[in-house]
Amino acid sequence: MNLRRYGVLPSSFLGLLMGVMPSQAAPKHAYVVSSTASTVTIIDTATSAIKATVPVGSGPSRVAVSPDGSRAYVSHPSFGYVSVIDAAVLGVTSTITTGAGPGALAVAPDGGRLYVGTTAGVQVIDLPAGTAGATVPGTGSASEIVLTPDGSRAYVAAGVLSAIDTASLTATETAIPAASLAMMSNGQRLYAASGSSLSEVSTATNSVTRSIGVNGSVSALALTPDGSRLYAGVQGSNLVCSVYGCGGIAFRNVAVIETYGNTTIATIAIPAPVARMAVTPDRKDLYMTIPAASVSIASVNTNAIRLTIPVGSGVNGLAITSDPGAVIYPYVIDAVNDTAPATLVSNAGGTAVANVLVNDTLGGVRATLATVTLSQVSASNSGLSLNVATGAVSVEIGTPAGAHSLVYQICETTSPANCDQATVSVNVRLPYVIDAVDESAVSNTGKTAVNALLNDKLNALPATTANVRVTQVSSTHAGVTITASGFVNVAAGTPFGAHTLVYRICEAASLNNCDQATVSLEVIPYFVDAVNDAGATTRGGGIAVANVLANDKFGTGTASLANVQLSLVSSTSAGITLAANGAVSVAAGTALGGQTLVYRICEIGSPSNCDQATVSVTVNPYLIDAVYDSARASSKVANTALASVLWNDTLAGARATVANVRLSMVSLLPVSNKIRLDLTDGSVDVLGKTESGLYSLVYRICEIANPTNCDQATVSLDLTRSGGN
Repeated sequence: MNLRRYGVLPSSFLGLLMGVMPSQAAPKHAYVVSSTASTVTIIDTATSAIKATVPVGSGPSRVAVSPDGSRAYVSHPSFGYVSVIDAAVLGVTSTITTGAGPGALAVAPDGGRLYVGTTAGVQVIDLPAGTAGATVPGTGSASEIVLTPDGSRAYVAAGVLSAIDTASLTATETAIPAASLAMMSNGQRLYAASGSSLSEVSTATNSVTRSIGVNGSVSALALTPDGSRLYAGVQGSNLVCSVYGCGGIAFRNVAVIETYGNTTIATIAIPAPVARMAVTPDRKDLYMTIPAASVSIASVNTNAIRLTIPVGSGVNGLAITSDPGAVIYPYVIDAVNDTAPATLVSNAGGTAVANVLVNDTLGGVRATLATVTLSQVSASNSGLSLNVATGAVSVEIGTPAGAHSLVYQICETTSPANCDQATVSVNVRLPYVIDAVDESAVSNTGKTAVNALLNDKLNALPATTANVRVTQVSSTHAGVTITASGFVNVAAGTPFGAHTLVYRICEAASLNNCDQATVSLEVIPYFVDAVNDAGATTRGGGIAVANVLANDKFGTGTASLANVQLSLVSSTSAGITLAANGAVSVAAGTALGGQTLVYRICEIGSPSNCDQATVSVTVNPYLIDAVYDSARASSKVANTALASVLWNDTLAGARATVANVRLSMVSLLPVSNKIRLDLTDGSVDVLGKTESGLYSLVYRICEIANPTNCDQATVSLDLTRSGGN
């Protein structure tokens, strides 16, 4: 154990190590400056009661106490002097003139000098003589001054950190942001804060050794006398959003930082931002000045304010009488009993509790291996042991079944006599009876055949993935496997026929407790059925069948390109083709009449499992339609009765013309040589004077490209209208 890691002087622990509680013999004081009230309130730190309220000159700001506690020094920035309070008479006995704007104060460890931060720099006051001395340039308007325990250096926060060699009174400036300071009691480290920057600084190199994350802006710092905890007054705002918009919610607290790892372990809620903080020499209380008009006292052990003392308005400066011989008040240490969350198995052993410190506390916060030392006190069986480096309690394989216990002790790292003990309770049982039962199943390829765990047992209850672990022992084919969940899968392409798989189940809590079983598996092909199709198109081509798979079967469902492979076997015409999507297409110009296409479907996972079918395709002529016409004309003179019989006739849905159909006259009743069907344009003409009456002219149209594709229609001609000569 390295007590100096926390900046502790070993003599500080002498009383505690001897079992002596903190002494109440000599009262110690906390001095609180009230700037507006122009008073200094003196509080007895043993009783937390106000001992006196001392009037001082106007506008007091900061206070510092001599190492022996006999004097307190109060700065007056607006008036250029320091008041001296005699602790024995509890009143101001003298003043010391300083440079302009005296603020921050620090007394040398030997009591011979007072360091005063002025606007011109840090000024040195000779206390025995009561006179002001030299001013160190480059250190003006200091907000904080702290000294190393030997007095050889004074550290000044004035925007950045500077180090003063007190022998030569020369300053070395650093680039470290600094508005607030706190010095370890061994002088090896100090903490510097400015805004949201908080740094651990090595006094040997005057450089940052670690940066500490804080949420907000730091207003004040304080260290426990043993250096185990750093307190940082923090304020800021958190962004909070709602349906009405976003806004900042102000917060303020004191962060409690464990200095071994420089991590925040707790926060202390405060009513307003803190101005100054100090911890009593016995490490019992944290004093905080709240500028409104009060001093708040928080318990170091509970990290909560236990008392608020009203004092004069404009509270600012704070200083507490030092006491090198003070006995450190122990943190409240609480080792809490643990019970292993699960029963362990005797032939498996394992970790019963991951870390016994999880529910233990030190000074109101969780105990860690950085703040406590851990040791095993006893165990009911030698199979139980505590790993003091991790806090884990382990049970060895072979530990007898039954209830067992282990007693451990935690001791405060910086106060080894401050300890507590707790008990860890562990139950150990024998392995459960485990039974893996043989299975048989029939399956297609590419499917899950069976859940092998369905009839397996553990402790006479169903085996599940929660209580057993499944592994494959062997398989007659790589395509037959078992998952960690117990499902036996048959991969696509696995050969048809008999296969066997051997698997093992082991108790999850005892992986040495196992049994195995065999799954007998018959792999069969899927039912594949290609069903004949029929379709038709005209000779202009098109899709005869949209998808030959639409009525084909695969297993208990429909065949699709996801489960079968489609291929063409044969076609009676090059114009009849099978597309990749299953469509049967007819090319334009394919011969009229019946055609056939044969195709095959095969299971994708088992390409030998196939069936084939035939698609019957009829290629029809274009639809030709000659439509009935009627017309009236004069029988007396030559004229055109109908411009064209083709005007309403169609071929393949389009208008028939003399370019695509051949026109011929079938008959004319009654017969007349004066009525003519003009085959060149389709007109019905009256060639001259003829008998009046009703005539019926029948004509035929035939597709030029397919002369057998014909239709005929009748033109009713009314020549009863008189006219002409």
